[in-house]
Amino acid sequence: MWIATTSGRILFSGDKGITWQAIQTPITNKKDTEGIYSIDFYDDKLGVAIGGDYTDPENNRSNKAITMDGGKIWKLIADGQDPAYKSCVQFVPGSNGNEIFAIGLTGISYSKDMGSNWKQ
Repeated sequence: MWIATTSGRILFSGDKGITWQAIQTPITNKKDTEGIYSIDFYDDKLGVAIGGDYTDPENNRSNKAITMDGGKIWKLIADGQDPAYKSCVQFVPGSNGNEIFAIGLTGISYSKDMGSNWKQ
């Protein structure tokens, strides 16, 4: 079980909520309106988190991250590149985790390379 927070942290429970682990991500959370707004996992290892600041929806810095080790380590992706603020992210089923859609105030964005590059 995974819960993304606007504090930039992700909470993980591998035992259906009996115990929890907090994992800090590099997604920015300096203001109350910033942080992670959506998270998705393709499988037990590959996950993506997205967010930003809904009061500054064009800001594309430190708002997207990926994990390839089940959430232990998160790395920023496409930092300083679009998409900016998004409130929903989803891997495309059957894409081996390569394809991702993100949706938010600024429209729909698509990546075909695990979030390294995006198209509006």
